[in-house]
Amino acid sequence: MLTLRYIWPVLLAVGMIVALPMSSPRASELVRLDTPLLCAAKVALVIGNSRYTAGWGRLPGVSDDVDRISVAFAEAGFDVQRAEDLNGAAMRTTIEAFAQDQASGPDDCAIIYYAGHGETLRNGAERVGYLVPVDAPRASADNQTFRRTAISMDEVQRWIDSMRAKHVLVIFDSCFSGSIFQSMRGERHDPPVAVTVSAAYPVRQIIASGTEEQAVPDQSVFAHALVSALAGGADLNRDGYVTGNELGFFLRDIVANQTRGKQTPQFATLMRGISSTKGDFIFQSPVGPASSRGDDANAAAPPPPASPVGNPGRTFQDCPECPQMTILPPGRFYQGSPADEPERNLDEQPRTSIEFRQIIGISTLEATFAQWDACFREGGCTHWLDDKGQGRGRLPVFGVTWDDARQFAAWLNNRPNATCRYRLPTEAEWEYAARGGMTTSRPWGDDLGKGLAACADCGGAAPKAPLPAGSFPANRFGLHDVIGNVWEWVEDCYADQHAGQGSAVQADAGSCASRVIRGGSFATASRGVRSAARAQYPPGRSDMTIGFRVACDFQ
Repeated sequence: MLTLRYIWPVLLAVGMIVALPMSSPRASELVRLDTPLLCAAKVALVIGNSRYTAGWGRLPGVSDDVDRISVAFAEAGFDVQRAEDLNGAAMRTTIEAFAQDQASGPDDCAIIYYAGHGETLRNGAERVGYLVPVDAPRASADNQTFRRTAISMDEVQRWIDSMRAKHVLVIFDSCFSGSIFQSMRGERHDPPVAVTVSAAYPVRQIIASGTEEQAVPDQSVFAHALVSALAGGADLNRDGYVTGNELGFFLRDIVANQTRGKQTPQFATLMRGISSTKGDFIFQSPVGPASSRGDDANAAAPPPPASPVGNPGRTFQDCPECPQMTILPPGRFYQGSPADEPERNLDEQPRTSIEFRQIIGISTLEATFAQWDACFREGGCTHWLDDKGQGRGRLPVFGVTWDDARQFAAWLNNRPNATCRYRLPTEAEWEYAARGGMTTSRPWGDDLGKGLAACADCGGAAPKAPLPAGSFPANRFGLHDVIGNVWEWVEDCYADQHAGQGSAVQADAGSCASRVIRGGSFATASRGVRSAARAQYPPGRSDMTIGFRVACDFQ
C-alpha cells in the first residue's frame, strides 16, 4: 500500500510563485568566494516526523530521508541539528530555539528542513497551513486539539521573521498554503545575479515539494533529488555554486520528470521584511567551478602516458578521472550462439568466425558516476544525471542515452594527450571482450551459478539497483561486470541478425530507430545474461538499467 504524506494547496493566487528563465553568467565573469565571505556560520535544522500516534498514518520513509538529507547538509559544511518524532511542545521549542539561538549571527546561513504530514484548515475566508507533530489528532476528529497542537504556518513565518541570519532557506517535503504564502504577495523572481552580489543581500527562500492537490509519496523522490542537487547537479551555470534559485529550478524539473508531472516542486522568495530581491541562498558545489577545469589553453599539458600498444593485457589510464582501459589481445572468436545453446534467441544468428588483428582497448569497468561527474564538471557532458538516491562514485552510471555515451567518449578524446581514439565498442568487439576467450554461454561457463553477476536470478535476493563497478570477478581478459549490472550501449544499429563484421559497424542494416545494448542488467532474467544475448533500445531514450563502457583504438 502506498503511504502518502498529507499535503495541501501551495498557491492561493495565480502567479504568486513565478519561475522566470535563468541567465547564465559566463564562468570568466564570476569571482570565487571564500566560505567565510558567504557565511560566518552555517547551521541546519532537520526535522522528520514519521511515528504518528493519534490517527495519522506512519511514514517509515521519512527516517531514511532525514539520514540522507542530514549527510548532504553536513557535506555542504553545515552544522546539522537533527530532530525526529517531535510532539507539539517539543517541535515549537526546537524550531524557536534554532531560530533565535543557532541562526543568530547577521552573516550566518541557516536551513530548516521538515518532512512529515501537513494539513490545511479554513479560517474564515482564508486557508491556514499546519505542520503536524506526532501527537496531533486529525482535525476531523478533534479540531480544537489539532489547532492547539499543530504548528501553523503563521508561527513558522514569525520564527523566520525573527531570525537574524542573513540567508535563510526553508524546505518542506510537502506542500503548503495559508499565511506563509500570503506573505509572498508581490514577490518576484529576477534572473539570478553573480554570487558576489547575491551573497551581500539578505534573503528568505521557501521550497515546497509539490503543488496543490498533489500527493507526495512516503518514499520521497524530492529528497533523493535534493541530495543530488547539493552534490553538484543544481549548479546549472557551472560557476561552482548552487544558489537557492538554481536549487528550485533543478528540483522542479527533476522531480516533475521522474514523477511524470504528478509532483511539481515550487519555490519562492519571501518579501516580508526584505528590501531587495537580489539576495540568494548559496551552497558551494563539491564539483567545483568551470574555471577549475584544468583545460585552460595556456596551461601546460601533462606528459603523455607511455604507449600501451604492443602490451595486450596491460591497463592504462589517461587521467585520474578517465576510465581504466585494458588492452585486448588479437584473436579469433565466434560471434553469436550455437544452435544448441539453452535460451538462445533468433537474433543471435548467424554464428560467425571473426578475427581481430589490431589491438584495441576497452574499459575495465563500466563507466561510473564519478567519471560522468568529471565530464559534466569540465563541460564535456551537457547534463547532470540523477542517481535516484543510489549513490554516485563507483556506481555504474545509468540513465544515459546512446548520444550521452558518445558525448562522454568525445570528452575523453578532447583531453590533452589522449593515448587513443575513444568511442563506443562495436557489437562484435563487445562480445569478443565479454567472452574473454571462452566459447561457453557466459564468461565463466555455461551454468548461471550464484554470486557471479548482478541479475534478477543470479543468486540471493534480486538487486533493486546496480552494484558498484567491479563488484564481481573479472573475466579472462581482466574485464569486470560484462554480464549483468547494467546493459551497455554499443555503436551498432539493431537488426534481426548481428553484423558478423568484426570492427565494422552495422550502419546500414537497419533504420537505426534502435541501437544495440548488450550484457543484461540487475533486472534481467538469466536468458538475457549471456555473452551472445542482444537487446535493442531507442538511442534517444534512457533507463535505470542502461549504462555503457568505452573502447579505443590506436590508429
